[in-house]
Amino acid sequence: MPAMRLILTMIATAVVCTAVTAPAANLVTYPFSGTFDATTQGGVTASSFGDSGSNAVVGIGSSNGTYSYILITKNSTNAGEAVGNAQYAQFSVTAPKGNGMQLAQIQIIAAKGGNSNPRGLVLRWSFDNYKSNLGQQNITTTWPSKKTYNFNVNSFVGGTVSFRLYAFAKEISKAEPSVRFDNIVVTGSPIIYAPTVTPKSTFIETTKSSYVIRGTAYSTEGISRVEVARNSVKGVYSGANGSTTWNYKATTLHNGKNTFYVRAIDKTGQIGPAVRVSIKRVKKTP
Repeated sequence: MPAMRLILTMIATAVVCTAVTAPAANLVTYPFSGTFDATTQGGVTASSFGDSGSNAVVGIGSSNGTYSYILITKNSTNAGEAVGNAQYAQFSVTAPKGNGMQLAQIQIIAAKGGNSNPRGLVLRWSFDNYKSNLGQQNITTTWPSKKTYNFNVNSFVGGTVSFRLYAFAKEISKAEPSVRFDNIVVTGSPIIYAPTVTPKSTFIETTKSSYVIRGTAYSTEGISRVEVARNSVKGVYSGANGSTTWNYKATTLHNGKNTFYVRAIDKTGQIGPAVRVSIKRVKKTP
């Protein structure tokens, strides 16, 4: 996925944060092996799978394999009735602290809890306050025969989002819950915003043999330190004074162009891209 940029405005100063998007992976997995909790990776977190605010019952079972289920409690035989009667299971996905995520797909392995039709699922999300369907799937196999159903959610880029899976079925029977879930997987990529430095100027002229470079630095995780290297971006870095507001005294400037590279390191140890600062020492006019 391409690199992305986020523009943040703080105290009337525009700060540009370079974002690095990791390869797509299974960010969240609900295995439903006796628990509603998810396993996660990439620093992403997820809530338990549950029925808070719903008129349906969400439970755990272990007949012919472990599973979670949605049991409707009001007659809902189509997608519109399922939404109108608030028959859903809900879960939330949250990006790594201070960063973001690009979601791709929700993969659901599911089956009918009984033989009757129709039975199915509708997916909505908090991104639009659950106003429109992201997708609808008719569940066609009966447990323990399972099938994979995919919902495209790649239009989401942000910090946190909640999903609701609305279920509809002909029967209201605890013995035959509306839909059984073998597992649910959310795929996508964490987006890590690298720390940035912003010198007051990237090109300076002076007649003196030293000059104090000044600037600011920003990271969603907080700045640990700012470092400066001379001549090469791969050179030896030494510490500047300060962090979010910093300064560095460049000394022994020779006549002509002197090049320095400034970078920030956040409190998680992540190193941001270096910014080049050129100082041109000119002869003092008589």
